[in-house]
Amino acid sequence: MKNLSWIVYAVSLLLLQGTWSRGELLSPRLDLVKIPSEPTPSMRVSEVRPGMRGVCLTVFSGTKIEPFEVEVISVIERSGPGQAVIWMHSEDPRMLVTGPVQGMSGSPVYLWDGEEPNDPDDERLGGGRLIGAFAYGYANTKGCLIGVQPIEQMVPVGERIGKAPVDYARGARRALDTVGSGLASVEADAGTEARCAAWLSVLSPWTAGGPARGGVVFNDSLRPMSLPVTGLSKRFLELGLPLEVGGGLELVADGGSVGPPPAWIDPDAKLEPGSAFVVPLTTGDLDLAGVGTTTDVRPDGTVLAFGHSMNGEGSSALPMATGYVHFIVPSRGNSFKRGTPLRVAGTLLQDETAAVAGRAVLEHTMATMRVAVSMPGQPDRSYAYQVARHPYYTPLLSMICAARSLAAEQMPPVESTTRYAIDFSFDDGRTLAVKNTSVSGSFALYSTMMPVIASAMSNPYEPLRLSSVDVDLEVTEGVRTAELLGARLAKSTLEPGEEAVVYVEVRRYKGEAETVRLVIPVPEGTAEGQYQLFVGGRASHLMRIMRSQPHRMEIRGLDDLFTVIDEIENTPAEGLYGMLIAEGGGLAVGRQSLPDLPSSVRASITSSGQASVFSEVVTSRAELDLEIFGEYPLMLTVTKP
Repeated sequence: MKNLSWIVYAVSLLLLQGTWSRGELLSPRLDLVKIPSEPTPSMRVSEVRPGMRGVCLTVFSGTKIEPFEVEVISVIERSGPGQAVIWMHSEDPRMLVTGPVQGMSGSPVYLWDGEEPNDPDDERLGGGRLIGAFAYGYANTKGCLIGVQPIEQMVPVGERIGKAPVDYARGARRALDTVGSGLASVEADAGTEARCAAWLSVLSPWTAGGPARGGVVFNDSLRPMSLPVTGLSKRFLELGLPLEVGGGLELVADGGSVGPPPAWIDPDAKLEPGSAFVVPLTTGDLDLAGVGTTTDVRPDGTVLAFGHSMNGEGSSALPMATGYVHFIVPSRGNSFKRGTPLRVAGTLLQDETAAVAGRAVLEHTMATMRVAVSMPGQPDRSYAYQVARHPYYTPLLSMICAARSLAAEQMPPVESTTRYAIDFSFDDGRTLAVKNTSVSGSFALYSTMMPVIASAMSNPYEPLRLSSVDVDLEVTEGVRTAELLGARLAKSTLEPGEEAVVYVEVRRYKGEAETVRLVIPVPEGTAEGQYQLFVGGRASHLMRIMRSQPHRMEIRGLDDLFTVIDEIENTPAEGLYGMLIAEGGGLAVGRQSLPDLPSSVRASITSSGQASVFSEVVTSRAELDLEIFGEYPLMLTVTKP
């Protein structure tokens, strides 16, 4: 069914830049679920007939729940295995303007037994019985068609809460696939591309080659619907970051920001049928929240919403909150609600195809994040966030918070360099510090934070949970890079134990050419012959290491992963590297290099398939305040005295 209609995922994900403290409004309140004493009277799919009329409840503005009339036009009994969808249309003038609205997913639909209200005195529902939730729709069509998820398919979702523990590794493949796809598409400087290539070699054994995409597009009016991600400025989206947010999300540049709720908004609004149902994913100076609608509250306090999945991961643990609607944005394509969270009211505990379900309990946690930014011409600023701990969302949201902080007041100067220091902390006490420099600050944050957090949280050995992230960003004017023009050896023939002196010509960005002296030792015991010698920047160094010594990128456990991360991310971007390579001279088992061995032992280990052959690499680095782009090859002859 998802390929035959766009899903009104009315989980419209709203990125809203906050300008006020949310501490009080988002403090947990466990008395905000309006629990009935009896189950809501409901109707089964088998009772539904074309021509039946009724009402749908939703919020058009503020927290006021309003009805609009609907009429049944058909029932598709087998839209999927054991699944049915009831199709209706609405002639309400508001719905004819907007069509189906993202944010209405979950809006409860109550049907009368015929064309007229069962109870004329019931001004809101007309005595109708609950049939299900607004969940599907068609875009770019005349009129307003509504697909309803039957309530009989939603109720069992809530009944399965607690039947299985939350698997925090669930979603790991999705996270790693998304990161891998994004890294493969990065178009930035050569240094960033080399790091992306290194990361791809790490992630490729754990991924399926890319994230799942949306459904098949049949024509303009019949297609899966993207979830709008609003609140980002146009200049932020113009950074060109490959934001593969997944789930059919669509980034919208609206530049919106939020403040305290208006005086007419009740901050203590409750979760009840037709109310806003919000899933806050980040809070603080940048808010990302999934905004949908509450379908029903069961007598045991279980809240049902959306009428479709958010992630479809089964057991879950994400925050569940009340909220309000600023207004509905009408569109010829995809109309959506502009909504905001109010107070956390519990935890979303179950996430399945037919619905999401939560209760007024606190079983979710958030990671804390601080970002400090120093920008020329601006006072130093610090931003604070809380990010939902989830293997798929946390890497993406943490990076967005950092990149948005960097561009919060203004874009960094076109010609600038960013120094970044990032400290990651995990629940098991492990920490990881990354410190480096880049001339493409936002891309550096993307290609650092996304893979580090995703691999730590979603690796197949020991998935970790992020506790906190501290990011320090210092932007300075000027591009501290240089192009490598050429190189020459002072002596092209040397003996073991001597030093190869290389004179390297580089040209600073918008500067003159200059010569840098680089010294590379020729180890004692080096055999006679010709050797490749390369000079270049960090990109050259990383690529030569990966090609010559692939065992250094081999990962068999969490300690190996952290070692590889350290090598990729903390190899200084600034400086001139020289690499002397002896082809095929080394032997390794796993990541461990073996010492010189008798030829018979070496042959035995090699033939057993337990070891890999690698090239010995002698590396030297000249300290420079420049990131070098380019590589130059040389040949060195080694002779015995």
